[in-house]
Amino acid sequence: MRGKVRRSWDALRSDPPGQRFRRHYERRQQEADRSGNSRRYLVASGLILVGVVLVFIPGPAVLFFALAGALLAEVSLPAARTLDWAEVRIRSGLAWIGKVCKR
Repeated sequence: MRGKVRRSWDALRSDPPGQRFRRHYERRQQEADRSGNSRRYLVASGLILVGVVLVFIPGPAVLFFALAGALLAEVSLPAARTLDWAEVRIRSGLAWIGKVCKR
């Protein structure tokens, strides 16, 4: 189990930004055993609920939203495309902020 998660994480990290979640989704769809999709939806829903609660109190809400998004991207192509789109926008925004802060 640990080796499978590690290989999946390494493959996700090695894919280029803007394509990594779609490619992760495609790899997941090619696997022979796709059981556990409903479990992923339930876990992702729980993580989203925890994230919503943590938005209103001090806590790492962004972490929970990111984990939920990654789980949803494994089983949902629209979620994967949305995460790819958001990653590119966030990276460009962070690069702009970095440039402004260096001045």
